[in-house]
Amino acid sequence: MDLLQMESHKVARLWNTHRIRPSANPEAPSGRPNYLYFIPRANHTRDYLTQVGVDEVDITEEYCAQEPSLRGCSPYFNELAEMIMEDEGLEMPNTVKEAQDLYIALLGLIDNL
Repeated sequence: MDLLQMESHKVARLWNTHRIRPSANPEAPSGRPNYLYFIPRANHTRDYLTQVGVDEVDITEEYCAQEPSLRGCSPYFNELAEMIMEDEGLEMPNTVKEAQDLYIALLGLIDNL
């Protein structure tokens, strides 16, 4: 999951800095996404940010915000995977291919338990 997250951030950085070409559609602004989002007045539009009170944030966090699980896995799978990796001498991957190989190895070892 760490590798996927890193690749996801690379794609987001690339996407948010590319240039959107002008369009005949007046509702579709041109420019760079980050620039359009963070400096809306420079593109003759308004900032749609809405201020909320602390109580509204607390309620929203209670119902919507959850702590992301480590590596995107359940704590039980993560603990099991760490134990298997330690016992089998497996290491965290650095490439997509290594991640795929690790995943297949873990599934095979878990299936044999």
